[in-house]
Amino acid sequence: MPATHPPGYGGSIFFVTPLRKVGMYTGVWLSVVFVAWVVLANRVPFLEPLAQQRNAIATLLLALIAACRFLRFLRSPEGIALISGLLAWGVFAVAYRILSSKFILLQVYCSTFTIFGPRRRRLSAFLQPLLDWYVVWRTRAAQDTHTLR
Repeated sequence: MPATHPPGYGGSIFFVTPLRKVGMYTGVWLSVVFVAWVVLANRVPFLEPLAQQRNAIATLLLALIAACRFLRFLRSPEGIALISGLLAWGVFAVAYRILSSKFILLQVYCSTFTIFGPRRRRLSAFLQPLLDWYVVWRTRAAQDTHTLR
C-alpha cells in the first residue's frame, strides 16, 4: 500500500536539505526575537526601568539561536556552515531593513552592519558566518591531526 501524505507535504523543494532548513529557521527566529526586542523597547513604556534586563535577555536569545545553527553543523563540511549562516543572516538582514523603515532611528542606534546596541564591541552580522566557518574548519583540522597519530 503506497504511503499517503497530507496536501502540501512535499510542496517546497527549497527546504529539502538541512542547511537550507536550519539557515531559514535560524534567520526567521533571529528576526522574530529582534523584532520583539525593538517593539518592546519602543512601544512598551512600563518596561523602561527593566531596560538592562530586557537587553540582556534579548542578547542571550539571539546568541543561543545563532549557536544552535553553529552546533548543528559543527561536524559537517566547512561550506555547509558558511552557506547556512549566510542564508540565516540574509533573512535577518531583510527583517532588519523592513523594521528600519518603520523605526527610523534604528539605523542610528543599531547600524546595518551590527547586531547589538551602540557603545559595545560587537561582531558584524556578515562576519559571523565567516567566523563560524573558520571555527568549524579549525575543529576539523584538529580532529584530522589527532586521527593521524
